[in-house]
Amino acid sequence: QMSLSSSLRSSPIRPLIYFTFAAIFSYSLYYDIRYQPRLGHTWYLYKSVMLTNLNFILVTVYSVLQALNSIIANKKLQSHLDLAFSIAVYPIGFCTVFIFWALFFFDPDFVMPEWIRNLIPEWLNQVTHTLPLIYGSIDAFLTRHKCPSWITLFCVSVVMTFAYWTIVFGVRVIEGYWIYPIFDLLNMEWWAVVIFAVIFLYLLDMAVGVFLTFIFWGKQPTESSKKQKRR
Repeated sequence: QMSLSSSLRSSPIRPLIYFTFAAIFSYSLYYDIRYQPRLGHTWYLYKSVMLTNLNFILVTVYSVLQALNSIIANKKLQSHLDLAFSIAVYPIGFCTVFIFWALFFFDPDFVMPEWIRNLIPEWLNQVTHTLPLIYGSIDAFLTRHKCPSWITLFCVSVVMTFAYWTIVFGVRVIEGYWIYPIFDLLNMEWWAVVIFAVIFLYLLDMAVGVFLTFIFWGKQPTESSKKQKRR
């Protein structure tokens, strides 16, 4: 007798769930591109320097591909989606949601001044700052993602965070402002703390994704166990 979770994962409801999320993210991104203002620049690409918008684009593309693969079940595509989920989609989504709401609770102006909040519909704010974590958790439940090694996860966390810091400092040098107002309050010592804290947070977010996979699917087979099965 199949359990409820097994039945859900193998039923037509699974692709329906994936296509629902893909439709929500796709329409929301279209709305953001088509109707939301772009401050300082005309190209939407410039908005991707913000972690929210970078994650918005990432999760939209991923959700569409994951929805498509819930129908065609292409193993090669799924292997790429597994990697994307582990190193980018879940941890960046987690970071986006956690950091935004933590700072927003402390002081909304740290992440989104009131005049900007007045420009963004509440539903779009929830799609960009709440839904990615919900989607990532449901995705982890519906699909067993194969996770990379811990060494790979650690190396990626360092590279990804420093890559984003390059964007942050690049905007500061080229445009003359911090993309997050809270950075105006940091001195050199706090900058060192924040940079390494973000690396730790990103690795922690990856670990949460791995933990969810373990909770929903059990222990992932190791390479040695796979070789023994082949024999």
